[in-house]
Amino acid sequence: MKPFPEHIKRLLLETVAFVKRHPVGVGLGLVFALYAATRLPALKSLPIFCDEAIYIRWSQQALHDGRLLVSLTDGKPPLHPVLMTTFLALFDDPLAAARLFSVFLGGFTVWGVYLVAKELEGPRLGVLSALLYVICPFALWYDRLALTESLVMPLFVFAGYFALKAAKTGNLWYMAGTAGLTGLGLLTKATAQLLFFVVPFAYLLREESPSGAESPASRARRRPLLRWLVAVVITFGVAYGIYSLLRFASDFHVIGEMAELHNLSVSQLLRDPFKVFFSNAWALLRVLFVYMTPVFFLTCLAGIVWGAVRKRRGAWFLAAWVVLVGGVTCFVVTFHFTRFFLVVLPPLVIGGAYALLGLYDLVVARWRTPTLTLPLEGGGEKDEALPPEGRGRKIAFVAVIVLCVLIFVPAALQDIAIIASPQHTWLPYEDREQFVTQWPAGWGTDETVEYLAAQSEKGEILVGAVGAPGTQTAAVPADTLSVYLFDDENVEIVPYTFEEGDRFPALLGSDPRPTFVVLNAFEEVPEGWPLEVIERFPKDGNRRLAMFLTHVEPANPPGGTGP
Repeated sequence: MKPFPEHIKRLLLETVAFVKRHPVGVGLGLVFALYAATRLPALKSLPIFCDEAIYIRWSQQALHDGRLLVSLTDGKPPLHPVLMTTFLALFDDPLAAARLFSVFLGGFTVWGVYLVAKELEGPRLGVLSALLYVICPFALWYDRLALTESLVMPLFVFAGYFALKAAKTGNLWYMAGTAGLTGLGLLTKATAQLLFFVVPFAYLLREESPSGAESPASRARRRPLLRWLVAVVITFGVAYGIYSLLRFASDFHVIGEMAELHNLSVSQLLRDPFKVFFSNAWALLRVLFVYMTPVFFLTCLAGIVWGAVRKRRGAWFLAAWVVLVGGVTCFVVTFHFTRFFLVVLPPLVIGGAYALLGLYDLVVARWRTPTLTLPLEGGGEKDEALPPEGRGRKIAFVAVIVLCVLIFVPAALQDIAIIASPQHTWLPYEDREQFVTQWPAGWGTDETVEYLAAQSEKGEILVGAVGAPGTQTAAVPADTLSVYLFDDENVEIVPYTFEEGDRFPALLGSDPRPTFVVLNAFEEVPEGWPLEVIERFPKDGNRRLAMFLTHVEPANPPGGTGP
């Protein structure tokens, strides 16, 4: 066997030396490389989702029409669609651009998880926590979608990080970062209000002065808890002041109206505190169990409990984050989406890192050969090896290996499925219906857009976009088509809901232009409608429902038109 060439040996030695000198930097570099490798490939493998189309349309209107506050008309704060304009201006494909924006923001969430965990217990916990976040299927699924949560998550995590820095160092100026980020979070989504419950508990990480360094009288004069509470109140006051800038908008009142529809009021909670709690709590546990994979989820919970039992103040903070954020959400949300539960993911993965590092330390302690220090006859001492605890160390070693396999292998398999074939991955039933099998899923959008764009090159066309029966919305297909065709001057898209009965819209039958109708989530073309089916696009996993691309026949049958 030929020896390695000297230059290769030297390169290997230099690489090993570099890793030893910069283990944290190398570890983070590998984590972010894995993040890019899991978030960027096949970014459009899942068709456009209803809410994605709505957010992209708002962003396009902000970019091209200057309507920066258009999202307020639906009761949504404007920061996410406004910031998304930066990526829409750079890339031709709106959906790819919007999802790339989410991937970009997700990288900051990974960094924030690292910083929070590092603040709790050092860089080793930080790197492992960031790794667990990257491999978590729950994070992967939503990092690849153009939804508001992609901006909420980094703002939430970094607001918590600055609160921890303020508590640990005693430098309350760090709370300025928490105030600004919380304010930006409120300009993004109401979920940021949950920071009001999390931030005060950062005080658990406050470091006491060294013994004897401060007299009780001096400490009493300083009143650290009182100063902390005052800082928290000022922080939230500044954050709410930032949010209150929206009050100058004419549609600000819609935010409150939508909040009343989706959340219980204080009076409703007082009358019936557990009206929605148990159903939401069950949904929270079920969603985390599926999205995080079972062993991964249970390990994360066990890590937080184990750390709290061992009186690690960082674990107490994580427990407060999970319990308060999850609990408040379960008490007040009248209808849950799985993405509402994303904000409990960062403390959970840090808890999982606690568990794995605790087991690793146990293995190291078992693996080291125990020694006994014996005195020498002429003076001095010597260390003598004791018989190794073979069974104990083997059990500990096997336990760590098995646990890592049960965490990483199912998560990796689910990650691969999400990237390559998201419609076939293991999803909570709510998300399977929303993203894959029911009306919000935009199967057939790309093919329909391609066909209509080709027809518009021949001249002006009219497109009727008919929403799914019973939904009272035509967002799919109207917004999903408008995302791609909004700037085509030869295309006019007219949305219709299917709530007035089954009569064919008169305008679509009388317009002299070539007219096409796209029907979403229909079983068949309604009887009596003068439509010729061009293509049928079934919802994946639901062959009963489909999106129909149709052409209006030149002559309507008798009685086929209506008012």
